[in-house]
Amino acid sequence: MMIKHIPVVSGGLPLIGHMLDFGKDPDGFMQRCYAQYGDTFKIRLGKEAMNILINPHDIHEMYANKQRAFSATKSNRLISQHVFGSSLDAYDRTVHAQIDIMRKHLAKNNLHDYNLKMQNTLEAVIFQESSAHWQDIELYSFLSRLIYKAGSAALVSDTFASDDSYRDFKVFDDNVFYILGGAPKVFFRKAIAARNRINQRFQQTSQVSNAMQLERYHCFEENGIRAYDVAANDTSIFWAANSNTIVVAYWVILHLYRDPSVRGLLQEEMNTALQDSHEYSATGKPVLTLPVLEKLKKMDSFIDEALRHYSSIFSRRIAVKDTAFETRNGIYHIEEGEYVAGFSRICSFFPEIYEDPYTFQWDRYLNQKSFYYQGDKIKSMQFAFGGGQNICPGRWFSRNEFKIVIATLLQFFDFQLMESHLPEVNLTRSGTGTLPPKDKIKARYKLK
Repeated sequence: MMIKHIPVVSGGLPLIGHMLDFGKDPDGFMQRCYAQYGDTFKIRLGKEAMNILINPHDIHEMYANKQRAFSATKSNRLISQHVFGSSLDAYDRTVHAQIDIMRKHLAKNNLHDYNLKMQNTLEAVIFQESSAHWQDIELYSFLSRLIYKAGSAALVSDTFASDDSYRDFKVFDDNVFYILGGAPKVFFRKAIAARNRINQRFQQTSQVSNAMQLERYHCFEENGIRAYDVAANDTSIFWAANSNTIVVAYWVILHLYRDPSVRGLLQEEMNTALQDSHEYSATGKPVLTLPVLEKLKKMDSFIDEALRHYSSIFSRRIAVKDTAFETRNGIYHIEEGEYVAGFSRICSFFPEIYEDPYTFQWDRYLNQKSFYYQGDKIKSMQFAFGGGQNICPGRWFSRNEFKIVIATLLQFFDFQLMESHLPEVNLTRSGTGTLPPKDKIKARYKLK
């Protein structure tokens, strides 16, 4: 079969490439490229040319990496340097050991202590921040601040639960896409300064809150890694954990409170599962143990649908050698040093895969376990955590965190939505994670 060259998307500007087109309307830009060029095309974001894969089967082949032609490690090392400020030397010397440490401590069956600490901290923050009387809020801002404070205190220390720390996180989070895309940092001085302050907080934090941190820091010390690089690594994990948990929890809570009957089903499932918990939190509530969390199948489906509907991820790899990459649309030549990136947001709305794809169907994954495209079963259904050997080592921790946050909010709060419309999605974080709302939703809440 003839080896083809990947078609190049026309347009783009010096230095920034298609960054403005993508940043202005990411979904629309990628849809137009897909309509004109098909499943595979090349764009330029910042200084880097990126070969984009849309077909879910092709994205899986990139993950499978049968020819050992693609490296996530080489791609991530540049992100670590450019976005979080770590030196390449520090990354190269410790990356594999750090991933192994996280895989060990964040394995599915090793998360009891993390889960308990998250639940206890979240309950404590809820009681500090709330009252038994109805209070008016903007829903996303309220949940964002609440979840950030609880998650930060649980994962790191109370130092990170401050209002100043939250403001720095928000400023950095709002600009990650542009920094990641290679836009000149001179335009994002406030975001870089906010990131540097987060790094400094990590350098000033002597508290080691869990066994994983202790082992990670021992690894850094053994390899002679300077304190700033250790802090930059901490910042990357800290950002990823907080940003996606906040957004996923928001969308699930919003959809639940738009449909009382569905909320009742999830509440009933949770109450039934909690009957098997024989541990109690600091406030006397049943603990969301691993067996309890495993039984929350309706909540699992709700979370999966939220991730399908609101995730926008560039899963990036760098070609480590010239290769002929076989796709469903032919064999393409990819040169050593080029980026290959799966952009699964487009195929997440293919009607050939999902019935009525633009409708949020909370039970979509409850009723159907397998999905097909072009006659074949899709092997990678949930792209939010990547895939292959470099699949996110914290994926089980993240899913448990989603469940704990949502279940705890349902246990403690009554919400009333003051607006009936579903907010538009804010696309400024496209390619970097789960997309927050663009519109503000007024609500009321009180403790049950």
